[in-house]
Amino acid sequence: MKNVFKKITAAAMAFTLLGAGSSVAKAVKPEASGTITASAAVYGQRYTVIANPYLNVRSGPSTNSSIIGRRSNYSTVYVYGFYKGWACISTDGSAWVCASYIY
Repeated sequence: MKNVFKKITAAAMAFTLLGAGSSVAKAVKPEASGTITASAAVYGQRYTVIANPYLNVRSGPSTNSSIIGRRSNYSTVYVYGFYKGWACISTDGSAWVCASYIY
């Protein structure tokens, strides 16, 4: 019975960490290694933008990526992953903001 419980727990953790068909992995904090790490605890977690007057939304995790929109100061964003100091705010990886401006 103990081994069955371990297998079920391991399977549940793997499913939780990998997500259900998500194309962007989840993370608690930006990783210096350049990879997006997994933690289901923050997948889709709500953050507040603190950038006066607005925060640029970019097509990729770089200042070289094109600006595709703006989020106003004190607006809410939902984060689905982090990469090298950038936060992905779309489930398909198409919208990014600088993580330094969200809390």
